[in-house]
Amino acid sequence: MFPKTSPFEFYFIFFAVTHALNEASVLFYYRRTLTPRFTQIHPALQNLPFLLIPVCYKVITGEVHSPAHIFFLYGSMFLACMILYRDKIMQRIGNFFFGVAYSLLAENILAYIYCFGILELWFGIPFIPNSLADPKDIQKLCITGIPFVIIQFLLTPLAIIVWKKYLSKINLKIVIQFGLLTFISFSGFPYIFPNLLGRPGWILAFLCLLVSVVVFFRGVIQLQKLFRQSYFREKEQKLLKQHLEDFEKQQNDSLQLRKQNHDMSGHMQAVSYLIAEGKTEEALRYIEELKQGMG
Repeated sequence: MFPKTSPFEFYFIFFAVTHALNEASVLFYYRRTLTPRFTQIHPALQNLPFLLIPVCYKVITGEVHSPAHIFFLYGSMFLACMILYRDKIMQRIGNFFFGVAYSLLAENILAYIYCFGILELWFGIPFIPNSLADPKDIQKLCITGIPFVIIQFLLTPLAIIVWKKYLSKINLKIVIQFGLLTFISFSGFPYIFPNLLGRPGWILAFLCLLVSVVVFFRGVIQLQKLFRQSYFREKEQKLLKQHLEDFEKQQNDSLQLRKQNHDMSGHMQAVSYLIAEGKTEEALRYIEELKQGMG
């Protein structure tokens, strides 16, 4: 099921390069969304040891597709996230699961669109899910593999924007709960148990998927609560804003009324003074001017 090849064959080189590029895009995503621990070292030099982990495994074993290979591939990404950055542990774990889950979702969703819409219609290549290309058919290998690497790099900036603008500001436990199911389902990680333990390993693989599904639906419930709380919080803020606006309006009306009373008191004192001085005509003229001004 998982053929072994020589490191000098094109089939081996192709998958070694594409997997390295896939991991490099995820490590680039980490660099743009987390705080580096070692700022003096160049990012490429920091990432190089982690990029070499799955490559060395491929060279030693000759495997390009196997549960153990998946373990080393994503394990190296996880180690890079944990070692190279100094954010809070939940921040790093949530970032890891979102980065990998985003990559896997994009790859799998677009894989079906590309394979059904382009490969079968334009090139006449039948799409068989979860099958590997013929190691001897270089043209088919490139047609089926290279577009996904390109898509991966094109979507990485979008993942960075989504994390910075939205996900880093919400409950990271929910991000982990959603990302865990995506990672376990699409990465093929549970198959490592049957590969190592045989038939009993299938029970562990089933339990792994079951736990991830339960965790996912717990995340859905928590997300509903979060949206409900956010809705009521927004409603309270709107109500509070309306109360503040009404209070400010009342304050302005009261201030305007006090100003008018102060002005009227001054006018009355002026009229009283003119009458007391016997200047009746001036008092009447003053009152007439006030009436015109108020009119």
